[in-house]
Amino acid sequence: MLVGRRDVLKAAVAATLLGPSVAESAVITVAPAAAGAGAYVGIPNPTDPVPSAIMPTLPTGADNNTHEWINTYDPRTEPAPDHATIAPNWPSAEQANVYYIDKFHGSATDTSNPYGYPDQPRLTIPAGAYGSSAIYVEIHGNNLAWPGVGGSPDYDVNSISSTGMAGTSSQPLFWKGVDSPWIGWELEINAATHVIFDDIHLMGSPGNQPQGRLRIFPGCRYVTFRNGTVRGDGVGASSGIRAQIIDISGASSNINEFICIYNNLIGYGGDYTQEFNRDVHGVRPLYYNRHVWILDNEIRNLQGDCIQIGNSANTDPNEEQRTHYCYFAGNTCHKTWENIIDCKTSYHFIASENEMYDCPDAVLCILTNNNEGALTGYHWLINNVMRDAVAGCVRMSGDQAGQMTYVIGNLMRDSAYGIRFADHSGTDDNDEWALHNTIVNCTTPMNIGSSGSSGGDNLRISGNITYDDTGTHITDGGNNGAQGYTGDTQLNYHVSYNTDLSATNLPTTEFDSTTGLQEDQDPLFTNVATDDYTLQAGSPAVDLVATLDPAFDAFFDLYGISIKTDIAGNAIPDMNADAGAYQRTA
Repeated sequence: MLVGRRDVLKAAVAATLLGPSVAESAVITVAPAAAGAGAYVGIPNPTDPVPSAIMPTLPTGADNNTHEWINTYDPRTEPAPDHATIAPNWPSAEQANVYYIDKFHGSATDTSNPYGYPDQPRLTIPAGAYGSSAIYVEIHGNNLAWPGVGGSPDYDVNSISSTGMAGTSSQPLFWKGVDSPWIGWELEINAATHVIFDDIHLMGSPGNQPQGRLRIFPGCRYVTFRNGTVRGDGVGASSGIRAQIIDISGASSNINEFICIYNNLIGYGGDYTQEFNRDVHGVRPLYYNRHVWILDNEIRNLQGDCIQIGNSANTDPNEEQRTHYCYFAGNTCHKTWENIIDCKTSYHFIASENEMYDCPDAVLCILTNNNEGALTGYHWLINNVMRDAVAGCVRMSGDQAGQMTYVIGNLMRDSAYGIRFADHSGTDDNDEWALHNTIVNCTTPMNIGSSGSSGGDNLRISGNITYDDTGTHITDGGNNGAQGYTGDTQLNYHVSYNTDLSATNLPTTEFDSTTGLQEDQDPLFTNVATDDYTLQAGSPAVDLVATLDPAFDAFFDLYGISIKTDIAGNAIPDMNADAGAYQRTA
């Protein structure tokens, strides 16, 4: 089965990323990804310059600024310091502010042993003893999988809350797990700088909380959580379960910036197959965050969303409060009662090359949401694989001005609908793009509702392929369909198969522009039976798009990064590009 470029990038970690289910008991061996993994379309690496502009000022690409990960270390791959460097007194004596914890060692004790060392480790993890003086924390497990429902963690500390952990760009502070230590149940970090948590596994605590939790709170800068686990028990309503598994939230006077969540298993927040009104989310970047990378994780089995960015209760008119620049890429997301992605209040959210599937009750991705997205926009969905969605793949339904949303280069299949443009009544300047997507076997590939009653709302649908669908290709979602958009509406370079576009209940005459339509034309996919949607020679989609939509250049102008790369890693030309998610290369 052909999925895309992301599978090549993730090959080094795919076998180790999958975490144990409720019934599994295999040994965990989570390994760091190879250098270069995470280089996804539209996503800056954590070591790249990034924009500095905060809304209402838009970035220009030229304003990309420097930061402390540039030319110092990559938070995804930086190795922990060796013992000889950080603890010259080891293995036979303690080193101040360097912790060594191993309850499985025969000589482990906490008596007169504040730090521990290899010959005599500490038995437990000190709670709340970490501030600016800590240099290194090493915690040993027993190389075992999650202990299962009702099982006990290796270290049951209830909650560790630490303020002021202070590493530097030349010597980041490490919490280093060895042999997968399980810790119950919460780790809260405040005002930390240059800290890396590596191979740390958080779980519930019997009789206390059924779910582990990581909280990255105000004033955290250059904080990384990688190669670990944060999970619940995945059972029932999970009474007492917390609403977020990873919660990232700054404050007006103490923002968070440069946060990296990389190569983890995140999930099992209750039973995802039933609604218990728990609303448990995998990751939630809430307020006052800047530049958050969520890369190469598996996020699964949740009663809420895999990622919810912002909060529907937030009606504060302060644009600076929103999370700016959240990069969600290379993740495998599935089995959620709610959405994989739910964008509420944020600016510059980019989701690239994720695999999303299996939501039994909800749409996979909400890019904008009516009544839940005040002051939000510039949300991009690029080169993702989306499938098996009972309620559809993508919905754009914002009702606030300026909510620019872009759906580009995605493969959507075997779902209720591909893209739904919905419920926009009363808004202005709420523009939407759907470009170069391949939509296969969806009951309704595109459903178009209405937009504002005045202003300049634009709708651009260009270079898409809709194939062998069980319903009409473009349907009228009500409120005047495409005619409800008061700006420019375009339906160009579209290949449809098995349904004539003009025969749908939303006629092409509703659009201001209909150029290059290929109605009821077989796109000649290479092998539909094996989900290979590349194009064969002679496809009507080849060279169909005379001129690439300006949205591609708009992305570069904003962020200084080109997105002219298809889902398989091939270049997209400015002229005579192929329609759909895959450019033909033969």
